[in-house]
Amino acid sequence: MRRCLVIVGRPENAEEMLNFVSGIAARLQPDCIDFMALREPPGDGLSLLTESSTVLLREDQADWAEAWRARVNLWRQNLCQAVTDGIFPEINWLAPEAKADVIIPVFGRDADLLILNLPQERDTEHQKQILRSAVFETGRPLLLVPDGWRGSCCDNIMLSWKQSDCARRAFEASRPLLAGAAVHVLVNGEDPWPYDIMPEVNVTDVRVVRLSSPTAAGATILGEARRWQADLIVMGGYKHAALHNRLVSSTTGYVLHNSVLPVFLQH
Repeated sequence: MRRCLVIVGRPENAEEMLNFVSGIAARLQPDCIDFMALREPPGDGLSLLTESSTVLLREDQADWAEAWRARVNLWRQNLCQAVTDGIFPEINWLAPEAKADVIIPVFGRDADLLILNLPQERDTEHQKQILRSAVFETGRPLLLVPDGWRGSCCDNIMLSWKQSDCARRAFEASRPLLAGAAVHVLVNGEDPWPYDIMPEVNVTDVRVVRLSSPTAAGATILGEARRWQADLIVMGGYKHAALHNRLVSSTTGYVLHNSVLPVFLQH
């Protein structure tokens, strides 16, 4: 793998996120890891801000970015000391002053994998835009990590298969993560297994279900992942366009907003 882009979020979960990135880097061995900090735009949805409160918000955001940067630098130093074979990725810190829908497509399309936090109900419009831009505007696979995740990293993976172009893309992109993992498969009804893109994957077990409504399908996916004690769910992401998924509920949206496990997906 050539390049990973980590879109940093909540500083209070920095340690867990960085440990997760270490595990993924050990498995994928990227040439480069970029960490991107996108500050909250003071004008978005904050029309009551005064000039002085805007200045304070910008100072808070600068402190937030600097706290993340310090954690990344310390993590990088520790990683350097732990590496003994001389193979070490280039690590960059990015803090561009631009809106998410402008900058994420630029950097995201140049990455092979994007890593960011799973969404939360309390997310601001800025944080929601980060996710939308990453999913719909980059064309790249995403690995979304729950806040405070301390579990294993891709040792016990569940593949949720439903015949669609986005599922095919997600499955193909996930192949480097499957080596050495226990792989469980959830299949929707009679959908044929994609042997052409996953011929060498050794599947531990398979369960066939009928995924009906988006909510029922999402609940089934999460239930089976718990039953198999998975530490990663792989699935296609948002079969339809962004506008459709804002108007109609989707299985992907249900999984992302209710999962306590990392999720790997591609639109």
